[in-house]
Amino acid sequence: MLNPEQQLTEKSLQANFTEVQQSHFDRLMSELEQLSGGLGFAELKAKAEAGDKKTLQVMRDYVAKKEQIVEFIEKKEIPLVKGEIKENDEVICIDLESHPELYGKRFKVVSFGHGDDIYVLGESESVPQLLDSKSLARFHTWDELENGKVKYIAATELPGNVYTPLDMQSYKGISVGDKFKYKQDFVKSVGPQNVYVKSTSVEVIGFVEGHDVVVASGAPENYVAVAMKFVMPDGPDIIGTGRVDLMSGAFERIE
Repeated sequence: MLNPEQQLTEKSLQANFTEVQQSHFDRLMSELEQLSGGLGFAELKAKAEAGDKKTLQVMRDYVAKKEQIVEFIEKKEIPLVKGEIKENDEVICIDLESHPELYGKRFKVVSFGHGDDIYVLGESESVPQLLDSKSLARFHTWDELENGKVKYIAATELPGNVYTPLDMQSYKGISVGDKFKYKQDFVKSVGPQNVYVKSTSVEVIGFVEGHDVVVASGAPENYVAVAMKFVMPDGPDIIGTGRVDLMSGAFERIE
């Protein structure tokens, strides 16, 4: 019979993680092992029942961390935590629903408030604004790209059309590593104009600020776009970007 840690690992294998998601899962499991001091749940429980008060707190922390891991396996969403954003980092507002007036705008991180609150300052502003960290995405630096920390997005550098990668794994129900194909009714609707890429599948490789994507609603120029790898039946793969909100009309998910 598998112990709780082995069960989590077994579930992670079934989740079919991307490389980035696997790295995050490994980190969570390492944190779980550090919490328990290498002991299993049954051993911790025995010590707690024997009256060890310190072990009782360790068990509470252990259970909370295990719940976090289970949630990650189910949702595959890497949460944005304050530790991933530093003072003076350049960030972008990604929360259209809560902050439509700020959506797509760039800010610099000034300081951290309470909880998940972060003070940010725009280029033309003199008073910092307070935003929740979940409303922000950090821009990757070129050093990070060159060091291979974000290989999944580096391929979006095309001649004359360089995209700035955003530190995101999931947005509006779409995650890095998701695969899609064109809906047949969409292909028929565009007809002979061929205004789509004739690919066998499309893989989401990251999120970028969408300089080249026209926003019909008049949103700011710099906004979140999805970066995709179009897998071609013949020849090299093609990298491109598109509007996240329009993908549901053109694509269907490949399980």
